[in-house]
Amino acid sequence: MEQTLPKLTAVSVVLKDTWVKYRKRFGDLAWIVLPPALITAIGDYLATFGGALQAVGGLVTALGVVAAILSTIALIYAVRNEKQFDESYSYALKNFWQYLWVASFTFLAGLGGIFLGVIPALIFAVWFSFVGYIFVSEGDRGLPTLLKSKEYVRGYFWPIVLRLLVTILVSILVGIVASVLGFSFGVAGAALSGIVTQLVLTPFVTIYVYEIYRDLARVKPELVGTKIEKNRKFFTYVSIWGVVATVIVVVVLLTTVGLQALRSLGSYSS
Repeated sequence: MEQTLPKLTAVSVVLKDTWVKYRKRFGDLAWIVLPPALITAIGDYLATFGGALQAVGGLVTALGVVAAILSTIALIYAVRNEKQFDESYSYALKNFWQYLWVASFTFLAGLGGIFLGVIPALIFAVWFSFVGYIFVSEGDRGLPTLLKSKEYVRGYFWPIVLRLLVTILVSILVGIVASVLGFSFGVAGAALSGIVTQLVLTPFVTIYVYEIYRDLARVKPELVGTKIEKNRKFFTYVSIWGVVATVIVVVVLLTTVGLQALRSLGSYSS
């Protein structure tokens, strides 16, 4: 006889709890989101100029990516432990390289999923939705973090899809409103709207997904604190496939461009 899995908390309840925590913690969490939002906006602005400023803009944008990774770690830590800016970023700095290792596994596995097709890519995206939360909350590191995220989702795939769709809808609505208001004030307004959107939206989404993760931990308490090794080989191979497929695509593209350039040169010479 198939065992019946416990039901997840209703979406309406999760949203209500998220809103209560969001209103309470918005100020603290917005400060954590602000650094990467500002750095990215400055980089994008500098990139609109030519010459040296464009190159500087590229470097600033790259710095913004690093800041965004640190902010992600800090934000999850702040949400889980009710900490503020200093302690959260201190934790993020100490755990940056370990998180980057986990994020690299997630990226490569996701890349492998993309090269397997659209449906596998979407499935992987749902499976790995809670990697960062497991990293911070349970201390898992490396590939087992991905495997545990998948195990949490197992048996609840479609309910999780439904809950994640809410974040997409909220993001679209906030993005549309911010864009309309921003573009009405020109380039500066558009840049400012991007920053405001991140400040408003990112804390909400982080709290909301954390509440879903907590709910999964509630219905699957046997996974909390347990190292998962199931399907390790499969996802290792998928990650390797992601690298190999990317190299193949790059080589094909470069070869195609090179051949076209040679043909153009031949036509010009004749």
